[in-house]
Amino acid sequence: MKSTFDRVLLVQQEGELANYTMALLDEIGFRHVVHSSDIQQAEKLWRHALEKKKPFQLVVCDDDVVGGCLTLQTSIAPCPFVVFSHVTNAENLRLAAKIGLHGLIFRPYGRAQLERALKAVLA
Repeated sequence: MKSTFDRVLLVQQEGELANYTMALLDEIGFRHVVHSSDIQQAEKLWRHALEKKKPFQLVVCDDDVVGGCLTLQTSIAPCPFVVFSHVTNAENLRLAAKIGLHGLIFRPYGRAQLERALKAVLA
């Protein structure tokens, strides 16, 4: 998958899951992925990237991350934003539509699910 997104911010607090997701992103073709394990660190990385004039073009965030992915999504908008969730229910889908998430992926996920969500964001 050819990506027009050069810089990706991944926000996941679980180390093994973050490594798995980074490996999937690499397989799909995303080469510049920066990982953060919490929202405060992610916001600092976001501001630093803006100051260096190398902004992130996509955020991939776990909904279980401490501080809340919705907090991050509202503080960095507008930016394509993909969220991982462990709960598949109508409420999550309504919330995703309401706040303008570009993608919602339910765990467990693999390359195919991640790639589909990213293709939708790229479209």
